[in-house]
Amino acid sequence: MIAIYAIFGVNASAEPAAKLEYVNRVNDQVKLIRASVMGDGRFFLDYYIPVDGGITKRAVVLAARRFLSCIEAAISQDTSTVVA
Repeated sequence: MIAIYAIFGVNASAEPAAKLEYVNRVNDQVKLIRASVMGDGRFFLDYYIPVDGGITKRAVVLAARRFLSCIEAAISQDTSTVVA
C-alpha cells in the first residue's frame, strides 16, 4: 500500500467536540479518505492506494488527484470553521 496523507491546523478557538463533529462529518460524507484528530489537536486525513500485483504510474497519479479532490470535499464540510 502507498499511504498519502494531509495534516491541517486547527482554529485555536475550536472546541474538542467541534473537532470530533467535523471529522465524523468528513468520514460520513467523503468515503475514500479517513479523517481523525491527532493527539496535538490537528486534523489528519489519509488515503491508501493498494499496489498488490503492481501499479502503473498513471494509476498513482490518478489516485493522488483523487485524494486532492477528496481533501477539497473534506474542507467543504468545515461548517464550523475548525480548520485553520
